[in-house]
Amino acid sequence: MSLASLSEAFEQEDQVVTRELLHQVARRSGFTISQRHEAAYLLGLRSSYAIAKQVDSLPDYVDPRLSIVPTLGGSRKYSKPESDRNGLSAWCHFLDLEAVKAETRLLENRSIALKDTIAVGCIPQTLGTLPQFISSRAEYPQSQIDATVVRRLLLAGATVKAAEVAVALRPLQGLDDLGPDVELAIGGD
Repeated sequence: MSLASLSEAFEQEDQVVTRELLHQVARRSGFTISQRHEAAYLLGLRSSYAIAKQVDSLPDYVDPRLSIVPTLGGSRKYSKPESDRNGLSAWCHFLDLEAVKAETRLLENRSIALKDTIAVGCIPQTLGTLPQFISSRAEYPQSQIDATVVRRLLLAGATVKAAEVAVALRPLQGLDDLGPDVELAIGGD
C-alpha cells in the first residue's frame, strides 16, 4: 500500500485517530506499539484517514457506458404483477422498454425478460430478496444505470418486457401463461 500524502501536519493531535484509539486497536489485535514507533503509526493512520475523507467527499463516478438508454415514452414505467398472474412469485416487474434510437435492428420485435439481479435504469432492483436486506429503507433501490447487457439489448432493437425472480422455473412451471409474452430470458440462478 502506498500513501499519497504523508505530511507533518498530520502529526498534530487528531480528534478521530488518537493515540488512545491506536493503542486500543493494537491491543484488540493482539499486539502493542512501542513509544518509539507510535509517531510513525499515527502519521500513517492519520494520512490514510485524511485521504479516505477526501475520496469519500468526491462525487460517485459512473462510467458513461452505463448511462441509461433513452426509451420510448420518456420516463421508464413499470408495474408490479397482479397476484393472479404471479402465483409462484416469479415476476418482479412488467416493463415495456424500447430504445428511442436503436443502433441496429438485430433484435427488433424480440421480447426479453431479465433476471432481477441485472441493473435496469429507473427500475427497482430486487436481487431476489426482501428490501430490508438490500436497502436501509422499506423499498427497493432503483438502479441509476443500465447494465451493459441491457444497453446492448436495447440498442440492438429488443424490447425488455419483464424482470423476473425465477428464470429457471419459467419453462418448467408454465409461467409463460401468467407473465408477458417473452421470447428470451437472460440471467439465471
